[in-house]
Amino acid sequence: MKLLFAVLIYVVSGVAFWIPSMVIHAIRGPKFGGSIYDVIAIFSLPVLAAVVTLEVIDKLRIGGCRRGIIAVWMLVGIWVLGPFMMTVSATFSGGGFARPDTWRTIALAIPLFMHFTWMMSAYDGTLGALVIITVWLIIATRRGLTPRLSPSASRVG
Repeated sequence: MKLLFAVLIYVVSGVAFWIPSMVIHAIRGPKFGGSIYDVIAIFSLPVLAAVVTLEVIDKLRIGGCRRGIIAVWMLVGIWVLGPFMMTVSATFSGGGFARPDTWRTIALAIPLFMHFTWMMSAYDGTLGALVIITVWLIIATRRGLTPRLSPSASRVG
């Protein structure tokens, strides 16, 4: 059951983080990047979506996982699904699946997801959001997995 929950977190968080980017690219198409609002939206909406996703999943506690475990699986989902989701986003401006060699690139990108997610997010415009959410999820993981001292145990003397 916990494995199923972990896979669900993995997929939901990856999709939740990358969907705002896909929607913005779909709406703007080849005109993406022509407005400061594109930059603001591509920077803030994925971060907001990931934060809300963590809070909702943590409040639901469906699988009984601690917040730190949820944050780890979210981080994995965002990074591993990144190349595929950004390829879908690129399709709206003539790249991605609009090109004939895309599946070969995806087959290479999935095992090398760390490098491809980093590189592709720089072209996609989501690099800032990716860095912010990665640092935030690492902190959430650390805080969620570290046992907290009770107020009485933290008093000295």
